[in-house]
Amino acid sequence: MATPVSQEDIEKIAIELQKKFLEEYKDNKDGCFDDRDVQRVRTCLPYVRKFVQHKMGNAEAAYEMMVEALKWRKSFGLHELSFDKIETWCFQTGVGIPHGEDRDGNRIIVLNLRKHKRDAKRLPQLKKFLIFCMETHARRYPDKKTTLIFDVSECGLSNVDMDLVKFLINSFKFYFPYMLGYILVFEMPWMMQAAWRIIKSWLSEGGVNKIKFVTKSDITDYVSPSELMVQFGGDDPYVYDFDSEYETLRSECDEVWERDPLTSYEDEEEESLKQVRFAPHQPPTRQSRYGSEEEDCDRHQSLDNQLIKGSAISPGYRRRQVHRLISSQVQQPHERAMSLPSMSQIWTEENTDNLLLISPHDELVFSGRSGEELLCTVNLTNTTNNVVAYKIKTTAPSRYKVRPNINLLDGKSKASVQVKLISGSSELVSQDKFLIQAYQFEEGTPIPDSAQLPNFWKTLSSNKSVEEYRLKCCYILEPAKAVKQTSLSSDKDQRIAVLQAKVDHLVYTIRRLHRTVNQFWYISIAILVLLILLILF
Repeated sequence: MATPVSQEDIEKIAIELQKKFLEEYKDNKDGCFDDRDVQRVRTCLPYVRKFVQHKMGNAEAAYEMMVEALKWRKSFGLHELSFDKIETWCFQTGVGIPHGEDRDGNRIIVLNLRKHKRDAKRLPQLKKFLIFCMETHARRYPDKKTTLIFDVSECGLSNVDMDLVKFLINSFKFYFPYMLGYILVFEMPWMMQAAWRIIKSWLSEGGVNKIKFVTKSDITDYVSPSELMVQFGGDDPYVYDFDSEYETLRSECDEVWERDPLTSYEDEEEESLKQVRFAPHQPPTRQSRYGSEEEDCDRHQSLDNQLIKGSAISPGYRRRQVHRLISSQVQQPHERAMSLPSMSQIWTEENTDNLLLISPHDELVFSGRSGEELLCTVNLTNTTNNVVAYKIKTTAPSRYKVRPNINLLDGKSKASVQVKLISGSSELVSQDKFLIQAYQFEEGTPIPDSAQLPNFWKTLSSNKSVEEYRLKCCYILEPAKAVKQTSLSSDKDQRIAVLQAKVDHLVYTIRRLHRTVNQFWYISIAILVLLILLILF
C-alpha cells in the first residue's frame, strides 16, 4: 500500500527535479532533447510536477520518466507535427473524436474501434495522429486529464489492433504524465475478453483500476447524459461530420500549436484563478506558479501588510508565505510575537460577495478504521435572498458518493450534503480535493427543476459569475473502540453490506462459469475438427 504524499512534498520534489535536470542538461550539449522541451522544464514547474504526481511522489522514478519522455519526444519528432502533416484519412474515418467531458471534468476522446481495420502500412500514420491529438489536448487543456471511451460494440477480431492499443497505452504510461483519467470500454463482445486480458498486463496496478467496462445502463456513472453522445445512450445529439468540421478543426489545432504552450499554460491558470473564490477562512490551496524563492525572500519583510490587504502576487504565493511565517513564529516566538498577524486576522476577512458559507471551510476529515465506509457532512448556507444552485465535484469520483451533488438552495436557507468515502480508499484521501460551484439566480430569472439542473450546469461551464470553493481531504486513523462509538452504520447497513458481498460472490461465480463454458466450446470445436480430419483421411 503506497503512502500518501502531500501536495507540499510533491511541490518540493518537483523543484528538486527541475533543478537537477537543469544542472545536468542545461546546455543540451548532446542534443538528445528538443530545446523547446528543455525550455518547458526550465520555465514550467507544473509540467515537472506532473511526473512526480504520476509516480506517486517517487522522486527517482519521476526523474527517470521525465528524462526518457523528453528523449522520446525528440526522437519521435513531436514538435515537428502539425495538422497538415497528418494524412486526411485519419480525420475522415472518425476513429478518434475529441468531444465532451466526464463527471470528473476530464476531456473525452472517443475511439471508434469498429471503424478501424488492422493495417500495418497505416499504423505509423495512425500513431502520429494519436500523438498529435494527445499533445493538442496537453497544450489546450493543461490542467485536465483525458478519458478514453473505447467503443468496441459490434467489433470483430479484424478490428482489434494490439500494436496500436499498446502504443496508445504506453504513451500515457511513459510519455504523457498524469494525463489519463479513465479507460471506458463500451459494450465489449465476449470474443474480445482474451485481448483485454493481455492489454491489462501492459498497465500498472493504478492503470488497471482506471479501466471500466461499461454499457448503456452504467456509463452514465462516469459521464453525465448531457455530455454523452446518443450512440452511448446519452442525450448529446452530436455526430461527427468530417466535411463540415474539417476546416474548423484545422483552425483550432493550428491556433493551439502556434501558441507557446508554456505561456498558454500560465495564462489559463491565471484566468482560472480570477474565477475562484475561496470559502471564508479558507487558505488557498493552489500551488504558486509565480515568482521564485529568491523573490519570496525579498518580499518577506513587507509580507504582513500584503497578506492583510490581499496584495500578495498570487494565492499560492500567499499560502507559502503564511507557512513560512508560522514556522518563524515557532522558531522565534518572542521576536515575532508582536509583528506576526494571527491566522484569524489573515483569513477572517470575509467577502460579503460570497454566495455560500461552507462548513467545514477548508478540509473534509474522514476518521475511522482503514477499509470502512466513512461519512463526512458538508453544511452549506445561502447568504443571499435569492435562490442559489450548487454543484459538487471531486478529483476522485470513484472513491466518493456525494448526495446530493447538485441541488438548489432557497434564500437564507441551509442544506447538508453527505460525502461517503468508499471502503478501501483511505490511503489515497490526502491527494483528493472537492470543488463546490455556486450560481445565484437573479429575481425574475426562470429557475430549472432538479431534472433540468445537469443540463443547466453545462451551459454555465464558462460563466464568470459561477463561484468556486475548493476543499482538501484528510484521513485520520482511529482506534477500533473510538470508531465503534462514533460509527453511523446501522443493522440495516450491515445487512445491505452482507447482501452486497453475496451478490459480488455470485457475479464472480457466474464469470467463472462463463469462462468455463467458453473453454468447453473451444475444446468441442477442436474435437469436432479432429473427428472430421480422421474421417477424411
